[in-house]
Amino acid sequence: MSVTSARRRVQSEYKDLMVAWLQVNEVWRDPVSRAFEERRLRPLDRRIKSAATAMEHLEGEIARARRDCGDE
Repeated sequence: MSVTSARRRVQSEYKDLMVAWLQVNEVWRDPVSRAFEERRLRPLDRRIKSAATAMEHLEGEIARARRDCGDE
């Protein structure tokens, strides 16, 4: 699996998770659900964005290395 496809898959799976969370959150609105969102989902959002940024950077570095090595 390429870095690009891995990044896209992570972002897609996270989007699916958030869609499911929005559906669940329509009926599950109590202190426990708010704590779950605060302690689990919000930190995950920051981590996913950070990982996607790092993966984009890695994609560029791999492309540059391929060009430098004459693979493209």
